[in-house]
Amino acid sequence: MDTPQPSDRLASPADSEGNDYAAADEDHSVLHADQLTGGPEEDGRRHMPAVTKWLLLALAAIVVIIGAIAVAGALGGTSDQDVADAPDVVTSQQDVEGGGTVDASISLGKNAAVLTFNDVAASEGRTYQVWRVPLDGSAPVSAGTIDAADISAGNPVVIDGISTTRELAVSVEAPGGAESPSLPFAVIIPTPAG
Repeated sequence: MDTPQPSDRLASPADSEGNDYAAADEDHSVLHADQLTGGPEEDGRRHMPAVTKWLLLALAAIVVIIGAIAVAGALGGTSDQDVADAPDVVTSQQDVEGGGTVDASISLGKNAAVLTFNDVAASEGRTYQVWRVPLDGSAPVSAGTIDAADISAGNPVVIDGISTTRELAVSVEAPGGAESPSLPFAVIIPTPAG
């Protein structure tokens, strides 16, 4: 008595009808057309993991945002020439503690000031920080630091947002600047609003 081996049994269409075992008995050694043509991994390209796709998309978004900010700054920022050409520009020159002077051009219409330092010796290991002293008498607000090279070279420095400023003041601080000014100020520049 011969016992049929599992490989000897082939399902026929007649066997498939009503036979729950037909799918289990299919011969898996037969390749189907979709297996012969090769899937996406076999055509020379590799699938990128989802995490990598998201990281690349996030990186692309960051690059676009930084580019937009740079363009907006270039197009929308006030230049030293904008202030110099303003019909309401007020100019002054102040002595800087320790030697030299600062030329100031201020336009309330442009809401900006331009400071140009002349013959000011930049203190090595120190930074110059500009402060807006508000009209309401509240604490000075930092307008940023000035690189010692810009001080020595006499490069114009544009300070925006001065419309509610009584005076601009410059302090000498440790590298990186300070949260509140070190006194006395090296120079104080009155504004037309003050």
